[in-house]
Amino acid sequence: MILVCGIHGSGKDQYSNNLKLKKDMNTYTASQLINQTLPLRQYKTKKIDQIDSRQHILLETMKEIVLHEENFILNAHLCLINEKGEVERISTDVFKNMPITEIHLVECSAKEIEQRMYRRDEISWDIRFIQSFLEEEKKYAIELSQLLNVTLSVINTSSDNKKNIILPIAPQYIEKILSGEKKYEYRKRLCKNNISRMYLYATAPVKGIVGEAEVIGKLEKNPKDLWNLTFQDSGIKVELFYKYFENYSRACAYKLGTVTRYANIIPLHNIGIDYIIQSFKYISDI
Repeated sequence: MILVCGIHGSGKDQYSNNLKLKKDMNTYTASQLINQTLPLRQYKTKKIDQIDSRQHILLETMKEIVLHEENFILNAHLCLINEKGEVERISTDVFKNMPITEIHLVECSAKEIEQRMYRRDEISWDIRFIQSFLEEEKKYAIELSQLLNVTLSVINTSSDNKKNIILPIAPQYIEKILSGEKKYEYRKRLCKNNISRMYLYATAPVKGIVGEAEVIGKLEKNPKDLWNLTFQDSGIKVELFYKYFENYSRACAYKLGTVTRYANIIPLHNIGIDYIIQSFKYISDI
């Protein structure tokens, strides 16, 4: 079970939905499972009553899921706002009784969460309260990952945290990247920012993000030197390389590391993009 956590407004719902496509797993939301038995009385304020009782209901409900599914995603919180308006941790015993194999913590800047909460729910939270909420959720996520001996991944959905790019690539070359045959993606120009991940957008007829690749370097040389350095892992023929860089004095490439193939295609509209990407697009974690 992958536990996706994060405070209100962090973007964990969208991340969970995308993770469902990447992993081909069912996604369950803790609040929805609990509300089937014990409806929440103060949803609009985000204050939660009967925190312990509600978590007991969650565990009982999950027993039925575990009987039929070995791998699934649970979208939940590690900390909640109690009836006094204070941030309260959910008991460690609750998480000990879950079959957690990974924890994914979804974060966002306090300022952006403030804006999202007002825009979505018309809730006005003090920026200092949001920051303390973020810090407590992260601190608890680290502690739980160590206690349960599971990996912790931190995903940042802040709009100003654009450390990744979406790159349109023809499907036949994406297949070579995903198979490990192609470890360099050639371009006539590179993005200026330092990036850590490339989302592989397969162009027509696929039209969707089919995987991702770690970016471990950016190269820029004259075409001959670049080919001599990269040809063994180029995934293309020399004729195609020189035709692509014809009349160019400089040739560029992204050096790729670990690659991941998604179980399902993620359409661009799933991540709020409603236009065709021509060159590349900076983006936060998805």
